[in-house]
Amino acid sequence: VSRSHGAIAVLLIFIVLTPTLLQGARSGNDAPMIVTSGVSATDKVADWQEALQWISQNLPPEAVVASWWDYGYWITVIANRTSVADNATLNSTQIKILAEAMVSAEEISIADFSKLRATHVVVFEIFDSNGYPAGGGDYSKSGWMISIAGFNSTEYFTTDQETGRRLPTEKAANSTIYKLLLSPYAQWEAGEDRQIVEKPTYFTKLFESSGKRVFVYSIDYRKMVSS
Repeated sequence: VSRSHGAIAVLLIFIVLTPTLLQGARSGNDAPMIVTSGVSATDKVADWQEALQWISQNLPPEAVVASWWDYGYWITVIANRTSVADNATLNSTQIKILAEAMVSAEEISIADFSKLRATHVVVFEIFDSNGYPAGGGDYSKSGWMISIAGFNSTEYFTTDQETGRRLPTEKAANSTIYKLLLSPYAQWEAGEDRQIVEKPTYFTKLFESSGKRVFVYSIDYRKMVSS
């Protein structure tokens, strides 16, 4: 090829590779185990890094953090705190108790978390501008939690015929995982098609990431005893 054609080819290659190079540069300081996970596809790595740093600096060394098992390894390795479950957890009974704790009413959840010796809970979701879960977090994964806990998913969700969105039923709105995920969003209460999700009774929000995607709660067992 001629020099001019060669120069054009090099320019085209540079243009094609530029987004990849920029993404690589932006990810240079990110934790590899988060960047290589499914979270990286949603470009929400910063929220998790912010949350894990907060956990490392603010939770006591003896804290035991409950989250869905996907994030347990990050909590253990990056935040240096004990997690209830991670990718290597083989104890199916423990996973079932964790799942039940997430999708049950608070009175059952706090008893389950006590069995797991959890002191804190971390939840994660990506929301659109209207406050609807956009997928990739615990709202969509709650289907697995419901199944593992041995519950019936049809009792937890209905489908909006116009939008196809999966909406929580009254039972879902009264369960712990949805209170922890949805109660921070005031606009969630605005729609007529949505169940009102109240703030949790036995869980206190300590942290939310700047992108409002990762939340850290403490578990207040004293309220359970007093009630």
